[in-house]
Amino acid sequence: MKKDKRAVGLSVALVIASSVAGCAPRQAATAAARAAPAPPPARALVRDPALTTGVLSNGLTYFLRRHAQPEQRAFLMLVVRAGSVLEDDDQRGLAHFVEHMAFSGTRRFPKNELVAFFERSGMQFGADANAFTGLDRTIYMLQVPTDSPTLLSSAFDVLEDWASALSFAPAEVTQERAVIEAEWLRGRNAGQRLQELAQAFLLPGSRYVERRPIGQKDIILHAPLERITSFYSDWYRPDNMAVIAVGDLDVAATLQAITTRFGALKNSGPGRQRPSTQQPQLAETRALVISDAEASSLGVSVTVKTTARPYLTEADERRRLLEGLVVGMINRRLSVLSKQPDAPFLSAGGDVVRLTPVTDAYQAHAMARTGHAEAALRALWGELERVRQHGFLPGELDRSKTDVTRQRERVVAALSTAPSRELALRAAEAFVQEEALLGPAGELSMAQSLLPGITLADVNRAALEWLSIPDRSLLLVGPARDSLPKVAELLAALHAAEKLVLTPYVDRVSEGALLAAEPSAGSIVHEAVVPEIGVIVWTLSNGAKVVLKPTDFKQDELLEQSISSGGHSLASDADFAAAALATSIVISSGVGSHDVDALGKLLSGKVVSAFPWISEHEEGVRGSASPKDTEALLQLMHLYLTAPRRDEGAFATLRSQQRQAAENRDLNPLAYFGDAMSKQLYDGHLRRQALSVEMIDALDLDAALKFYRERLGDVGDFTFVFVGKLDPLSLRPLVERYLASVPGSARADRWRDVRAYLPKGVEEVRVRRGQAPKSQVGLLFHGNAEWSADAEDDLRMLRGYLETRLREVIREEKGGSYGISVQGGLSRRPRSEYMLSIGFDCPPTRVDELKKAVFDVIAELKTKGTSADTVQKLKELRRRRFQTAFRENGFWLEALVDHYKFGTDPRAILDLEKSTERVSSAALQRIAKTYLDEQQYVDAVLLPE
Repeated sequence: MKKDKRAVGLSVALVIASSVAGCAPRQAATAAARAAPAPPPARALVRDPALTTGVLSNGLTYFLRRHAQPEQRAFLMLVVRAGSVLEDDDQRGLAHFVEHMAFSGTRRFPKNELVAFFERSGMQFGADANAFTGLDRTIYMLQVPTDSPTLLSSAFDVLEDWASALSFAPAEVTQERAVIEAEWLRGRNAGQRLQELAQAFLLPGSRYVERRPIGQKDIILHAPLERITSFYSDWYRPDNMAVIAVGDLDVAATLQAITTRFGALKNSGPGRQRPSTQQPQLAETRALVISDAEASSLGVSVTVKTTARPYLTEADERRRLLEGLVVGMINRRLSVLSKQPDAPFLSAGGDVVRLTPVTDAYQAHAMARTGHAEAALRALWGELERVRQHGFLPGELDRSKTDVTRQRERVVAALSTAPSRELALRAAEAFVQEEALLGPAGELSMAQSLLPGITLADVNRAALEWLSIPDRSLLLVGPARDSLPKVAELLAALHAAEKLVLTPYVDRVSEGALLAAEPSAGSIVHEAVVPEIGVIVWTLSNGAKVVLKPTDFKQDELLEQSISSGGHSLASDADFAAAALATSIVISSGVGSHDVDALGKLLSGKVVSAFPWISEHEEGVRGSASPKDTEALLQLMHLYLTAPRRDEGAFATLRSQQRQAAENRDLNPLAYFGDAMSKQLYDGHLRRQALSVEMIDALDLDAALKFYRERLGDVGDFTFVFVGKLDPLSLRPLVERYLASVPGSARADRWRDVRAYLPKGVEEVRVRRGQAPKSQVGLLFHGNAEWSADAEDDLRMLRGYLETRLREVIREEKGGSYGISVQGGLSRRPRSEYMLSIGFDCPPTRVDELKKAVFDVIAELKTKGTSADTVQKLKELRRRRFQTAFRENGFWLEALVDHYKFGTDPRAILDLEKSTERVSSAALQRIAKTYLDEQQYVDAVLLPE
């Protein structure tokens, strides 16, 4: 199952890339800035009226909401306010162990019958049925179809059993030990090592550090059964639980079902007293330097800690709004600074976070350039000192207020079609944290009420409050092979920054509109309709096509992707690096007369994004927007197609970022493994290798822009696909103005085959890299195959079977790996060929055993086929998956782009639902024999050093 990614507030990426920043308690602020007005009345926040909530007589809480998205689905949760922090010394890891046992047998569902029940019901293990254990919670989740009352009733059976009737069969416990050991092993990497050291430093003596959810390996493997079951009996109590049901269901009937099932559960006595988890506040600045042989970036951070604050009243909401405004304004300043060619850091930012359930923190962090850690710290701290000395500016505050309001407006606009999962998770968080639950409409109402009254003095005071907290932790994380500063040198850099006398911030105001002048509109010269799938196709005067698929799946989502044939396959080898990075260079430079900072200010308050892309064989623009910002989306697209901006400073910054990543790429074992595989399999082919430092140093800005204009400056062979909330009548003049006006010719460019081929026969790759005692196994079956819709579906069918069967064998039966990945399909460019990969990690001593198990599964399928029960499960999984996919904008966008790219009939999309009947044992046998050729595959293994 998944572990709680909130763990101790520091993600792996945050630790490696950088971490956190605050500021020293300095007395420079004026008395006027510190003087706070009388606090507003502590009126309680109003609970979301769309929720039906209550507490049963035994203390169990429930949250219910009717919500019809997705249709005929409900998201159910059992939330237990108990996680790893409640474990005794000899139980470390057993909260998580209990969660695993919930899927290994209950009173109604013995052994593996529970997972089999999910699959027979069309629910995918992992996607529709999952759980995770955190420090302060264990949450079980089910997304279930509601078109069958029997199935919905059985789903509540599952929740009830999880709450009170786990089996803990000794044989299943023994088997699950191996599965959890595999999960423990998966987390053994540089990120985890650094995270553990960082957490211990940031939270000295904290129970939240000592009780990580994954636990201790020796306890996982050897804890007596009684210690596992005692955690369950101690903490899985009705007064410690909530049942949440959000979806396309009858609320009154659901409440009756919950009352009947869960109201009879008993609390055994008063319950155990929870251990103290309070974190002492320190009155000092501490520093630590951490290095690791596999750390691939240099990060510096500062964490300013305070006791966790409640969220129950309007005053608490006002505080959150203030902190959000402060964070947003600081991050914009840091973003602008990071784009300067001489900036000592490549990126920087910060946030106010819940570091643990009892500790809040402001964290500021910077990813430093190699050799510039102290300078990065001085620059990071200097910007915070600038805030302390001079505060913010009116324009900054106005933009931040607009952004906050617009974001909350968007959430409300999308509410009717938001996934039930999102609304259920909101309720779970409120229950665990014992916080108010406003709901999206309430949050927008509060913002509209409170934001107008927030002044510059208010946000300046809020910033000063954080920057005056004395409990500060300075952390530097970097590669062991680099020369890193000492602790004393970091502290000296910090103190030097505190003494800076800084000039006020200059807020460059963006004048005018996105487009300096309105383009001369083209026209729509032809319209066609594909009524079977609700699609409209326009042909523009410049030769481009526009495909429209209006939907009501999400009320606040419009997606776009355009595509044209060619890609960087058309670049010469000498220009390959420039072509491969051309769109990254343009995106980092801005468009038209606007650099990235100015562009961001012009788009303040809008929900819109657009990005050009170039792959090996195609190019285009991807975009998305709130429907009310459709014109801004098309304006952005027009600018990227017609006015890429030349910015030497932005280019220098991007080249520095790319160079540093290339320099340190060999430190990441998985990246090193991938690079070694590519080098061997493709015989060092230039276009199958990561860009080298030498290639990046030789980048030519003008060559990149020239190639970009060649590929994206002529849209005569482009197809633009729009899917989502759109009105063709309103969109028509915008398309004529901003897309039909882009230059277009009758070109019909064709991609080029760069002739990068995998070797024939069986190719073995062995790489030794990394400190962790684990291996990564990759099996890649490949070969030539004629494309057809049925052949493409055959590989989808085979993937589905292997995902299910290999999970049963490799994870459940053998406990060899926590998860198995099966990927692949048919490609048509540059030639028709298939690839199907099977990947997993495992102990090095079990590589051969588990590879053999994979081939045994393949041989079993080829010789015996599979059972009728498995076929039925695969059919139901597929049927339910397509049922959901056909109500998703992303599915339609991808499918339409694919059909118009290759010129096939898009009405074939409807045949996908019918393809369920193609699944059979005989079909799977045939497909396995066709694509799982044991004389033609790659056998790749990463072993520890």
